[in-house]
Amino acid sequence: MDTTTLTSQSYLTFRLADELFAANVSKVLPILELPKITKIPRAPAKLRGVINQRATELPDIARSKNGVAGADVGAGKALSVVVPRFGPVVLKSRSRKDPDTSDTAHWMLDICEQEKIGRLNFDSVGVGAGVVSTLKKAVRKFKIERYAINTGVEPTSREWPDERTSKERFGNLKAELCWLAREAIKRSHEYWLWLHKQDGGFNHKLDEIIVLDPEDATLAAQLSLVKWGRNEKGKIVIESKEALKKRSIPSPDYFDAFVLTFVDDDEGDISGIRFDTGDMDRGNRFRIGN
Repeated sequence: MDTTTLTSQSYLTFRLADELFAANVSKVLPILELPKITKIPRAPAKLRGVINQRATELPDIARSKNGVAGADVGAGKALSVVVPRFGPVVLKSRSRKDPDTSDTAHWMLDICEQEKIGRLNFDSVGVGAGVVSTLKKAVRKFKIERYAINTGVEPTSREWPDERTSKERFGNLKAELCWLAREAIKRSHEYWLWLHKQDGGFNHKLDEIIVLDPEDATLAAQLSLVKWGRNEKGKIVIESKEALKKRSIPSPDYFDAFVLTFVDDDEGDISGIRFDTGDMDRGNRFRIGN
């Protein structure tokens, strides 16, 4: 005769909207009362804010001065992409297909003006050079500093925790910017692990992490597509677009725009030279207007 052993289990019930849910108590982390929610400036509407979960001081997440936007300019059927960022908060990227570089330049400025972004970093090589004239002349009520960035030039003088400089570690500026983005995303993952009491977690400051818009699937996907390696001098370099094509991966326009938001004037002479045609031919990086 078969016998069945019955065991009792405890469940935590909770209600979301009009539905009742239950979870086994063995899977439940400590139950906390809802504390004050701190809003994150310029965060997506669905993100109400952050809470101080572990009684640690919650830093002020005031957005950086007017924010920054990275822009990758596309040609022909290629996309032009703008990624706005306010400190740790990355707003949903915008894209469009338009071969008219003048219209594209005004579109980029429109986004900055709408979001009250005071700085625009755009790629100045190839098609990107086509927007320079318009960006130089366009006048806006809201002050927008415009910086032409050539990521193929040498890295900055930034010093890293291992006491090496970017010039010693990276093959060019793009590799340095990509590594800055990589480290920010790594810290974000470590912060998530810390919140969930998992191994490898660390309580990073909130202004040191990155919060992507949950609906920006294209940007999120492209962040994991591009590979890195080392050149003949042992310096870190980023996979070229030609190498990506061999892997049947199209140009990572969202990724390229995102990393341009990591340009930092405090770590080397990224800008400061007033724009003119001769400067552009030398392949430098400059501020080109307000």
